[in-house]
Amino acid sequence: MTAAVPEVSTPQPLTRAFRLIRVAFAALALVVLIDSAVTVLSYFPVGLDLVIPLDAAKRWLAGGAVYIADGFKNPQLLPPFLYPPFVLPFFAPLTVLPEMAVRWAWLVVEVLVGIRVCRRLAISWRAMPLVFLWAPLLDGIWGGNVQLFLFSAFVAVFWKAPQRHDHHPESRDLDVRETITPRLVWLAAAIASLKVSQAQAWLAILGR
Repeated sequence: MTAAVPEVSTPQPLTRAFRLIRVAFAALALVVLIDSAVTVLSYFPVGLDLVIPLDAAKRWLAGGAVYIADGFKNPQLLPPFLYPPFVLPFFAPLTVLPEMAVRWAWLVVEVLVGIRVCRRLAISWRAMPLVFLWAPLLDGIWGGNVQLFLFSAFVAVFWKAPQRHDHHPESRDLDVRETITPRLVWLAAAIASLKVSQAQAWLAILGR
């Protein structure tokens, strides 16, 4: 006795009205993305978040105060330096280089990290420009924010590397047994330690 073969339903073609609605929403999303991207690129200087620890490292090397609260009181000043003290020796060598060169080099690193995250999440090359135009990601890359490295570490820990990206992406569901390794967890925790606000979450992961 042979088992019954389940019927495979054929997807119905989209109606003209539905296709027009999809195109309209896609066009609207593209306009919003471009508008927000123009705002980010024109309003914020490149590598602004990198300038904060660089200036703190300069003050540290000169024997001055590292943590200054003036940025809390005057919005015209740079935000205050809030990273833990142990990061200062890592930024100190960068202070001897031209600041703009460091900022643009940091931008290249951020772009590479962003590409790595997108590929890890099985985002195709064709869709990647739209992802990079998304304000939360573009702002982090353009501003040089370390949060992108935190997100990259999170993705590296919890997402499997898909074998096929463009046509048949692998499952992106959480698979703790296959993805979490001590090396990746400690790497993520080390990066997250730059932001004190992330420490509790990563300590919880380490405690598993």
